[in-house]
Amino acid sequence: MRKLASRHAASKSKVSVANDRIIDLVYLSKMSIGDANLEIEMLNSFSNTAKSTFLRLCLCIDKNEIKSDLDSLFKVARGVGAKTIMSSIIDAKDDFAKNGVFSSETIADIGFSVEEAREYIANISQ
Repeated sequence: MRKLASRHAASKSKVSVANDRIIDLVYLSKMSIGDANLEIEMLNSFSNTAKSTFLRLCLCIDKNEIKSDLDSLFKVARGVGAKTIMSSIIDAKDDFAKNGVFSSETIADIGFSVEEAREYIANISQ
């Protein structure tokens, strides 16, 4: 965690302070037992999985497929503490519960959160 935290601190000039909440680094450290190399490996794996899951989500037509992909994305986001993605998914599910459909706006918000997390991970992994 210390190595990752120092990389994170060094990258703050590139990444806004608001991004501190994109990935919960304390949670990530607990999940990786403090192993900085494992943290980077987990983040990179998450980044690839999140991208492919979101792309698959965009191709879904059936509501049940969308729900399934949202659940999958939520679970991988929870594994690394990707708070903004989890929040976007919760908002999408709430929107679905109210309106009975997944709006393109809520799906786009999830995509934005995924890309924001991927950029953040790329910056702190350098």
